[in-house]
Amino acid sequence: MRTCIACRKKELQKSLIRLKIEKKIRLYNGFGRSFYLCKECLNSDNSLKSLKKIAKSNDVSEQLKEIREICQQL
Repeated sequence: MRTCIACRKKELQKSLIRLKIEKKIRLYNGFGRSFYLCKECLNSDNSLKSLKKIAKSNDVSEQLKEIREICQQL
């Protein structure tokens, strides 16, 4: 069980999307610290506040759009 950082809902690891911050928000590649977002929070704009806190940046919305596009292709 893992926790979504935006809504704090606990879900199975397989149903969450694992991300990390390396100057920008990126999909997790196996190295470094990471966090999880559920698919509902990824598709809603309510998660922006939580991501802005973690990323310490206001440029999160564009990065989140890129991640949404990548996840839809998977």
